[in-house]
Amino acid sequence: MNISFFGLSHLGLNYLAASAAKGFKVIGYDENKELIERLKLKKKIFNEPFLFENLKKYKKNITFTSNVNDLKKSKIIFISSDIDTNKNGKSDLKKIKKSIRVIKSKLSNKNLIIMSQVKPGFTKKIVWNKSKLFYQVETLIFGEAFKRALNPERIILGVDNSLKKINSEVRKFYKKFKCPIIKTDFNTAEIIKISINVYLISSITTTNLLAKIVKKMKGNWIDLENALRLDKRIGKYAYLRPGNAFSGGTLARDLNFLIKVGKKFETNHQLIKSVNKSNAVHSRFLENILYKNINSKKTKILQIGLSYKKNTSTVRRSIPYKLFNSLKNKYYIKVYDKYLINHKKEVLHLSKYFLSRLSKEKFDLILIFSKIDNFKKIKGNFKNNAKIIDFEGSNKKSILSKNLSYISLENE
Repeated sequence: MNISFFGLSHLGLNYLAASAAKGFKVIGYDENKELIERLKLKKKIFNEPFLFENLKKYKKNITFTSNVNDLKKSKIIFISSDIDTNKNGKSDLKKIKKSIRVIKSKLSNKNLIIMSQVKPGFTKKIVWNKSKLFYQVETLIFGEAFKRALNPERIILGVDNSLKKINSEVRKFYKKFKCPIIKTDFNTAEIIKISINVYLISSITTTNLLAKIVKKMKGNWIDLENALRLDKRIGKYAYLRPGNAFSGGTLARDLNFLIKVGKKFETNHQLIKSVNKSNAVHSRFLENILYKNINSKKTKILQIGLSYKKNTSTVRRSIPYKLFNSLKNKYYIKVYDKYLINHKKEVLHLSKYFLSRLSKEKFDLILIFSKIDNFKKIKGNFKNNAKIIDFEGSNKKSILSKNLSYISLENE
């Protein structure tokens, strides 16, 4: 069975590769001809573990095109463009609306599955054969996206309220993923995606808040963390390491949506508003730690990590990127990010600050925003008595040294 993905952003490419790995003949469409040519040449577009290796591995099952007519053989078309958000966390749905118009003009008899994140109520309004219209909740994580697309813990599918069964073509596709399928109505499916992100936000914010309380009360965070991880209601995968404030576009977007809905329906949304406020306070807390450890205007700073989280080259709305911008015009600073080495378009305007590899230049202050795999690689960059601020929080064992001052969020 032929499957098509309309829009080859991070979202589309990961699900495309996973579908090819499951044995389907897959067509990837994007109107960006330059992008299509780069994909045909097997070029790496961004950093995502296992993705581009598997695009090569299953290349016999994959066709890339910028001609929408090539999708006519497909039984199912996924709309899989990432949704852009502005600086206020508001979604821009113009691109997805245009995609639907193009598909409707040429391919209106296909199964259409919306995978791009849309606001609740969007899918229900699409004029389409309702037995062939679906909304799939995507739950990808940067750095683990291909693995999650290939082996999802469950698939959440929004369908028309009147449907009792998913049609045979769509059922055949999802059967290959061998996981539970949660079927619900369009609106609920769209809200589920937002709800998942809000729970993630709550975990991050609560952990950072508790870490500060434990410190003030002279408690032991590691003991508290171990106790929480043994609670099945929280679990070993919870966000239980004090670190950066949450950032990136999608979490803020979903939080702002719930605040807006709360105002509209006059519900008690103060908790959600307080999460946003608490996260902003934590962001300023990070800045305070940073600035109180800069001794003078002559302090030489090395920042390791610029993208908003590990295993991704995305700097949009990144806390490390924001802190870097606040420093670059005041101090001597260089930045290194292994995830951006092959994706310099993201940081082209920072070329004079960016290190392609760690040099032997000596620095007074080292800011760490990503896990360091090999401490020996950066040890030569430290002056005697250099300070290290570990915002990532998991580098302590590899860094501790008699000649270094180690600072993490656990001891601040």
